[in-house]
Amino acid sequence: MVERVPSMPSRPRYWAYLLFLLPLVCFLMWTIGLIVLLGLWSAQDKWHTPGEPDPVFISDMGAYTKGFFIPMCVITGASYLLSFLAIRLCRQWRFLYPTTNKIEAILGWFAVLTAAGCAACLISLAIRDDVHHDNIHWKFTAAFVVLAFVSAASNIFEWLSAHRHYRFSRLLAFSFWSKFIVIITAIVCAIAFAGLRHYQNRSKSARFEWVVGFLWALYIALLCLDVLPAIYHERYPSYSGDLEKGGYGTQQPGAAEQPGTTEQPGAAYAPPSEPPAAVTRNEADPTEL
Repeated sequence: MVERVPSMPSRPRYWAYLLFLLPLVCFLMWTIGLIVLLGLWSAQDKWHTPGEPDPVFISDMGAYTKGFFIPMCVITGASYLLSFLAIRLCRQWRFLYPTTNKIEAILGWFAVLTAAGCAACLISLAIRDDVHHDNIHWKFTAAFVVLAFVSAASNIFEWLSAHRHYRFSRLLAFSFWSKFIVIITAIVCAIAFAGLRHYQNRSKSARFEWVVGFLWALYIALLCLDVLPAIYHERYPSYSGDLEKGGYGTQQPGAAEQPGTTEQPGAAYAPPSEPPAAVTRNEADPTEL
């Protein structure tokens, strides 16, 4: 386990804000899109008839607003994939909690792979709407839901493994437990959605679909927390200090390592100091001409 050591503030790494924007854009695009679709349903009288569910399915609204729904799904899917890719690469390059074992690397890359499939299915179900391609649309929808949950589960188990080594990080613990609760709740709602739709209870099924959609948005928002530490710390070795605040160790810059000692896991770490200024020959030895 990596222990927490005293830290000192670090300058923010401004390019890391671009990484933070990836899950933020994904969250905003999906959430605002759902709110717009829900508003259109509420404002248009044609949806409020005895034959229509109350509310209608997201897919029904998307089929009649394809000019808005397709770009919404394309931006959401692309930024969702890039968010997982950014998290994986930041951990691998030690800008986030460094990967501590092969299981974490496997789970991280598997999350990226399933996120790619999730994004592809989301874009495909938007193009193949349920009005003109009912059968294939719902197949894409089922694949999208399954892959979204699989990518989320891989990310959660990866964070669980990381939490075992970085127990000092409250941010990591909060992210793990929050995502775990959100995904478990979403799975229950997704099962209810599928079961009620199978038994033709369309109104209750549609309500659970909207709930699942907003829970997925909440999960995406929690991905923003995963990228935050990359903004404030330098690149770290496998065992390091406080990654959330740019923690360095207590070792003084330039301190020489004692002979016969080896670096231990959790040992204090300090960044290398600036190289000393060049010394002229006369300054090094005033007696030498």
